[in-house]
Amino acid sequence: MVCGNRFSGDVEDKAVRSSFYLATRACFAHDLLNGVSMQDPLTGLRVMRADLLRHWNVKSQGFDIEVELNHLVEGRI
Repeated sequence: MVCGNRFSGDVEDKAVRSSFYLATRACFAHDLLNGVSMQDPLTGLRVMRADLLRHWNVKSQGFDIEVELNHLVEGRI
């Protein structure tokens, strides 16, 4: 899986509300709890091999799908 990083360049003040920006930037919690090191773990910008998704049984019901995808690629689901 290849993931985009929304914060790799300059981010305009109006582009992201401060509460969401701070929460997403606190990715150390994701790294610590999930064992997946990413700069932007909640990005929706992803490219994946189709064979990873063919037999995937989606468990997420909301925005937590990004974390589930991270685990899927790591072979944990």
